[in-house]
Amino acid sequence: MYPPAHMQTPPSVPSTKPLALSPLDDSSLSTSKLALEPLNSVPHAATRIAALDMLRGIALLGILLVNIYSYGSLYPYLPLCQGAQSSSDFWLGALSSSLFEGRFISLFAMLFGAGLVLQAQKLGDNAYPHMAARMKALLLIGLVHGFFIWPGDILTSYALSALVVWHYQGLTPMQKWQKGWLFFHIAMLVLALLALTPRELPSRDSLSFILIYQQWSGSLVSQLIANAEYMGWYLLSYPLSTLWLTAGLILMGQSLLERGYFEHGFTRQQVISSLAMAMLLSAVAIILNQASSHSLQALAEVVIYYAALPTAYLYIHVVATTLKPNSWLGRTLANIGRLALSLYLLQSMIASVIFRHLAPQWQLTFDRQDYLMLAIAMILLQIWLANAYLTRFTIGPAESLWRSLSVRFYSRT
Repeated sequence: MYPPAHMQTPPSVPSTKPLALSPLDDSSLSTSKLALEPLNSVPHAATRIAALDMLRGIALLGILLVNIYSYGSLYPYLPLCQGAQSSSDFWLGALSSSLFEGRFISLFAMLFGAGLVLQAQKLGDNAYPHMAARMKALLLIGLVHGFFIWPGDILTSYALSALVVWHYQGLTPMQKWQKGWLFFHIAMLVLALLALTPRELPSRDSLSFILIYQQWSGSLVSQLIANAEYMGWYLLSYPLSTLWLTAGLILMGQSLLERGYFEHGFTRQQVISSLAMAMLLSAVAIILNQASSHSLQALAEVVIYYAALPTAYLYIHVVATTLKPNSWLGRTLANIGRLALSLYLLQSMIASVIFRHLAPQWQLTFDRQDYLMLAIAMILLQIWLANAYLTRFTIGPAESLWRSLSVRFYSRT
């Protein structure tokens, strides 16, 4: 939940005073009185940070574990019948609330922000026109994905938020963190206010869900209409919450990169504090999810997002300090990370075809264990595809399309 306070400084980097960024810190210094000097300079553009690719692979696969419930009807996991919950559903739901929900989408946005920093360094003074062209191309891909495949798209949000965040590139790492933290709080405030008037989620045996199920698994025209309706509302509501959340996470990711955390990880004290905070907030989210009040259940989403931050720190630390890039697991995760855009779109296409065309009845019968088994099967498929594909090619098909569209947009400017 809280930004890290200080980090281990490599021998070649001068030591600095610890930064008081959290109530968990030992230091009592105020952040407003501190001017941050990066503990590690941003890596040279020619250097590809292995941890970023591996983390991107982890985030992509982790996102599937959460999105798998929503490919059929856009709802999160719904009980099979009102008031009924098996023990496996409870424990898998608790696991999801503790490790998956909000965690990987937050990590993915942070990594996206880190990538923007490296692109800016590589392009130098002429970075903005190139970056704007890339984001316009990504926006186009996201809109096509959202309107025609699956309207739970995140690419649109990333592209629009990146265009906003770019105007803060001149800030110091500390200022970026503070700005990102402010944006994050604004998004959480909006979600908390929405929790005051929550919508009641239906069970899958209810008439309201059956009607939605029939629309999402009906004719292609009815599915496209449903996609368009949801994407339209999403774009209209984007400035209220999603903009602040995504922009905030992007800025946090940039700050973490510029201070060396993606390369060196966190201190032992930071890891312990992050673990304690993640466990505490996850426990609160689990309790809120079991409450009878719909407002408290909706408030659990806010707590989950706060828990996502220290959990993301832990993922970053483990990968940066433990996972070896040359190991089979490290290479595999890096390969998935290099094909993140292609595999993200592939996830949507495969799952949408399954739940809307091949086996729509699974939406009515699957419990959490069934969804998990399907997600694991798709993860194994993506692992095989990534390793096999990159033995013959150097860039993914969607990444190649993104590059081509970026060149076209840039040539027009």
